[in-house]
Amino acid sequence: DWSPDGSRALTAGGSSIYSSESQVFCAVSADGGGTFSAPALVNDCFTRLFRPKVAVDSAGTVSVVWYDSRDGDDHIYFSKSTDSGSSFTRNIGVDAVSSSCVTPNIFVDDSGTAHIIWQHGEFVGFNLVPGRVIRYANSTDGFAGSRLIAQGNHTQVPLISGSPDGDSIWLTWRFKNSTTGLYEFLAALSYDRGATFDYEQTPLNATSTL
Repeated sequence: DWSPDGSRALTAGGSSIYSSESQVFCAVSADGGGTFSAPALVNDCFTRLFRPKVAVDSAGTVSVVWYDSRDGDDHIYFSKSTDSGSSFTRNIGVDAVSSSCVTPNIFVDDSGTAHIIWQHGEFVGFNLVPGRVIRYANSTDGFAGSRLIAQGNHTQVPLISGSPDGDSIWLTWRFKNSTTGLYEFLAALSYDRGATFDYEQTPLNATSTL
């Protein structure tokens, strides 16, 4: 990810589903990607961790989100750094309502509020039923008030962005049209910093096979 002014670049890495790695690291560049700091450990529990996503606000605070199974099920976790990625805070569980959580994404506005979107579903044997539910939460209440954004068969691949001031939050996700069999994208828009969302019901790509 990049800072709003383009001066900072950052990256985070963890395990893939095929590896046995058990850590998330983050490295930060203060010269536009020319050089990077030594990777700093983000997680405070050693288990299988997946899909870290990273964001930085205008003050340089680095935020990382991922999912892991430290409590026996896959949940979303969050940590941040206020010293340019040298150290990270205690990990915070984002949502106690969801289970089998995967593919989180994060946007941080200029006030430092972290906005997170993710999908959760259910397992049949060892297979995750593709993306039953999309949920959203933000850090204004410590991520306690997560809300349902979308629900349906093959609802998955959540993405998030927003305006720098955080007044507008933009969500999109993929779902499978049961009539056409095509994967399409829908969107939800908030103009009150994520308190409520209006939904775009028209598919964004009604003829795509994405």
